[in-house]
Amino acid sequence: MSSAKPAWWLTVDGQSYGPYDLRTMQAYIAEGRVTGESIVCKVGDQTWSPASGDPLLFRGGAPPAPPFPGAASSYPGAGGVGAAAAQAYTPPVVASAGAPVLGATKKAVLAVLGAALVGLFFAPWVDVMMFQLSGYDLVRAYQTLQQAGGVPGMPGMPPGQRLPVQIDMGWRAYQPYVLYLIPLAGALTLATALVGVRLWRLCAIACGVVVWGIVALSAVQASDAGVGWSQVQDSLRYVGFGAWGTLAVATVTTVVGFTRG
Repeated sequence: MSSAKPAWWLTVDGQSYGPYDLRTMQAYIAEGRVTGESIVCKVGDQTWSPASGDPLLFRGGAPPAPPFPGAASSYPGAGGVGAAAAQAYTPPVVASAGAPVLGATKKAVLAVLGAALVGLFFAPWVDVMMFQLSGYDLVRAYQTLQQAGGVPGMPGMPPGQRLPVQIDMGWRAYQPYVLYLIPLAGALTLATALVGVRLWRLCAIACGVVVWGIVALSAVQASDAGVGWSQVQDSLRYVGFGAWGTLAVATVTTVVGFTRG
């Protein structure tokens, strides 16, 4: 019996590479470069089979597979690739099932959802008779109101006179600016999806968290102000498609963010 250390040839697309000693093969297995389905041939044998069938590589191996097609031409003694080319080869990395790799389909879906969330911020959120205000318009109107200290006067009042409006100061005065987080989350989702960086999942989940967080905050404030459910139902008639679309898109984006793959 030969006392030589075990080594294996690896075949990819009908080409053989190696041989690689046990330490190298174990390193490739640990890195995910070689899996149980990888086709190998132990030096000294003449049968190509899945690596999972070799007890030195994988414990509890599977039954050996039939000879690999083209083994006669790929086997090292039968005119395979040269040693220099073989040793230069590095087995490809096999992505693990749990890695947050962004596929082409999900990348396209998230890019569309992120862009839609940005666009809906400029669509009508409030639709009252002839007035249609987007999310951006609401923030700008509040900012203008806060800076001017009032609203335009009623008909019959002297020109330039304004009706005083009391603005709730303190940290509450900055709450409307939280709405800007919605298009920001959408833009980040769009960007990370197109680039494919790992932050895409966090940005996608943040879309729903931001939108539903604003809804929850508004509900709490309405309750504190003594607004009844009947009043809430009546006000829903004036909610535009931009607000409903934002809720729907943000929810779907968050669901996609929680899915694997």
